[in-house]
Amino acid sequence: MMSYPEKYEQVLPALESKCSEFTYLQYETFTPEALWDYCLKKAWKKKKVEDMRLHEMGIDRPLRIIWSRAESIIGHHKRHQAVVRTKWGATKAGKVTAVAAAVYMDSGAYAYTSTKVLGNFHLMVTGPYEIPNAHVDSYTITTNNVPGGAFRGFGGPQGAFAAENQMLRAKLSQIEAILGPGTPRPN
Repeated sequence: MMSYPEKYEQVLPALESKCSEFTYLQYETFTPEALWDYCLKKAWKKKKVEDMRLHEMGIDRPLRIIWSRAESIIGHHKRHQAVVRTKWGATKAGKVTAVAAAVYMDSGAYAYTSTKVLGNFHLMVTGPYEIPNAHVDSYTITTNNVPGGAFRGFGGPQGAFAAENQMLRAKLSQIEAILGPGTPRPN
């Protein structure tokens, strides 16, 4: 049975790298397990291995980090959280004549890309439509959450999502007015 399996798993990429380095330099072939046993018996024999940090184990160079999907979700930045309030006005014919919107975006602990993301969000919250009367207020708020990050579109998709939802609601209101309340709808 291997000693300290959790520590072994942590340093396994470094052990594999060192073994391939030995092979490249034409030393005798080592396995990661043999190298681990050597370190436990000789290099760290007077130390408490369970309390050692990676740099204390002689691993001072960067390691490749492969996150599971769950670890990535926990540790990597996400799109900025946002609250969007919009109010749209349109004629009975369906032409949009006015938009009022307020965007509150959570930048997290610091505003790294938040200003650029908020700028695109601000531009796209009214959609690609020509609207004669628009009033949009947008704010980025620093909180103690994980900092938000810029993904594809830098805030544009979130703004467009809000605008298209409003257009969908307007279209459904028109359909409701034509069909009348209580009329069965196809699923």
